[in-house]
Amino acid sequence: MKSVLSLLVLSLLTIKAHCQSQQAMAFLHDFFGQSSEIVYMDKVWQHEIKWMRKTLNQDTLQDMFNTKPPKPDVRLVLTLKKRSYIQSELDRQAEVTWPSQLFKNGKVLTSSTVDSIYKDPTRGETYFRDHYGSRLYSFSNPIFIRDYSICIFYSGYTCGSRCGEGKLIIFKKKDAAWLPWIKLYSWVS
Repeated sequence: MKSVLSLLVLSLLTIKAHCQSQQAMAFLHDFFGQSSEIVYMDKVWQHEIKWMRKTLNQDTLQDMFNTKPPKPDVRLVLTLKKRSYIQSELDRQAEVTWPSQLFKNGKVLTSSTVDSIYKDPTRGETYFRDHYGSRLYSFSNPIFIRDYSICIFYSGYTCGSRCGEGKLIIFKKKDAAWLPWIKLYSWVS
């Protein structure tokens, strides 16, 4: 009986992970475009996970640019249980490695590849731009809550030392489309 119950629990967890994975791929393809020609990191930048963790560990999330008390429809109130779930999903971000076939025309790079380009004085930004393009993207694994109706997602890019931007946004699903709802933070360089 114990083994049957264990097998059932394992099966349910596998189904949930597979569903999350399908939802994540669908979201990424909606966000970037399925045939996108982006160059992206195989993992989200570690410092972004740290900022996400700090930002999302609050009971009420609201737009960073809203200086007035938030209206109920432009804030997200989280229970302790939901905050714990989000933090556990953030713990898993470091384990997510994006595959090379994520986007039809995309190119994935590892941090060791990027480090070797920028640490080599004969290559650097010029080499990167000539061989890979002007932007290098990093993005989180989408975190879905409330029956996949809300998605928390970080995306950012750098274009060498000259520019870049990133943002952590909560998206809300309306009909079949993901719409930006609450901008939690952004950076521009």
